[in-house]
Amino acid sequence: MELWDDLPQSAPVMAVTPDGKHLVLPSDDGVAIHDLSTGRHEGGFPLGEKTGGPCALYVTEDGKRLMAVAGHTGFLGSYHLGTGTPAAGFPLDGMAPFQAFCMGGQVLATTTRTLLSLRDGRTGKLLRTCDHNYYINDILFVPSQARVLAAGLGGFHFWDR
Repeated sequence: MELWDDLPQSAPVMAVTPDGKHLVLPSDDGVAIHDLSTGRHEGGFPLGEKTGGPCALYVTEDGKRLMAVAGHTGFLGSYHLGTGTPAAGFPLDGMAPFQAFCMGGQVLATTTRTLLSLRDGRTGKLLRTCDHNYYINDILFVPSQARVLAAGLGGFHFWDR
């Protein structure tokens, strides 16, 4: 096991490129890209003046784009990973602190207290909402089962996409 002591102290979200060569971490105003074998900082880019740092990151399967949810009010953006050039973006209404991208970047899950919302990862369109009945602390996708798992004080709930 290696410990890299020059990376950010707290990385609430991260993404790894499909080839396993790069680690994408949040920075003050965007993302920082590190070589995964050495930990060396290799670049990065801002996500835009209105967004702030990211709270969800996903690198597309082809390794060419980074999808990021950022900002206090919610903004889903798509950026060319090599250049940081924005490719697309739109606001997300009712976004809360927990997000997770489905494998393939097809579905984005957001929470607002007890409500889980599933959105199209490319357009942001609301696909489905599910009431957890308890405050949701975290969410994740179970790709092998095409399910979403929501965890809260009241237990775990699974929903089919």
